[in-house]
Amino acid sequence: MVPRQNIMNTETEHEYIVRMSQGDTRSFETLFLAWHPRLIGFLEGFVKNEETARDMAQDIFFTIWEQREKFVEIRSFGAYLFRMARNAVYNYHDRKHVHDRFENASSRSETASSNEVEEALFVQELESLIQLAVSNMPPQRELIYRLSREKNLSNEEIAQMLHISKRTVENHLSLALSDIRKIVKICILFFYH
Repeated sequence: MVPRQNIMNTETEHEYIVRMSQGDTRSFETLFLAWHPRLIGFLEGFVKNEETARDMAQDIFFTIWEQREKFVEIRSFGAYLFRMARNAVYNYHDRKHVHDRFENASSRSETASSNEVEEALFVQELESLIQLAVSNMPPQRELIYRLSREKNLSNEEIAQMLHISKRTVENHLSLALSDIRKIVKICILFFYH
């Protein structure tokens, strides 16, 4: 969540952002010192581990420094920072989920062949990637896809529920399935070549 009160006034913050984008390390340090503790608190609320939160915050600020030139266009450092943090939290939980699934599959591997474990991991990874792709779809497309595939509603029912045409529902589903097919192709190429 983006803090409601800014740490420094907008004009001062923007001056630091502009100078940082030009390579001024003192401006970067000022922004770092102003935002780093809040960022750690934000991250720790989601990952429930202070050391992990600190590492994630360091990575975020490292990325900011590496990409500093593009920050000259940023109007609110805090909003941008916390958007980066939100994405880092999503990535952390996605990796943790895959790791946990791998651990579970590995513990079952004593009785299963390595091919079975590999196939199970592939299916789990593919499912995770599909869910990630669905959650990154435009909101209406995601909603239509989930209503169709998870709630088993017909195109007509979805159209009535959302007050849109059946053709619009079909178009969104077609685009959603096209996105998912691309992910499946990439996974097959990655795992089997």
